[in-house]
Amino acid sequence: MKIIRYWFLICYSFVNEGSALSKNPEKYCDYVGPPIKSSKVSSPQSCLDECLLNKSCQSFTFISGWNRCFLKGTPSRKVNVIMISGNKSSMPISDRDHSGKDLKKIEHIPSAKQCQEKCNDHDKCKAFTYIQGYSSCWLKKLPGKLFAKIFFCGRR
Repeated sequence: MKIIRYWFLICYSFVNEGSALSKNPEKYCDYVGPPIKSSKVSSPQSCLDECLLNKSCQSFTFISGWNRCFLKGTPSRKVNVIMISGNKSSMPISDRDHSGKDLKKIEHIPSAKQCQEKCNDHDKCKAFTYIQGYSSCWLKKLPGKLFAKIFFCGRR
């Protein structure tokens, strides 16, 4: 089965040499739209391979740290996405997500600094994760561990 899949990918890539999807996935992006399928895979390249094997797939998003691949149809738009995390007093760190339990999600926050200020203003908040691109701020009950989390995407 793996040999057939590998052969299909070689043939597909040869026929579609000029398509954007046959190139490397982009870093720090998400194609907005509901997933048609999600699966656990090990890399952005594996997610691209899954998309190539699915006729309905027009775009995909891979999220490292979760090792999740989201196959999508035609996306409505592309968003540049960066995860930024910190606690009340620390300097925020890019490409990280706090594993601490979510306390509250706040939408339409324009910066990681303002997300940190929202955390400082909330008695139960110990840490935060800001998702730049979606302007969403996740206040956390616990600092938890910082996990690497980067969004990758690609499109046919």
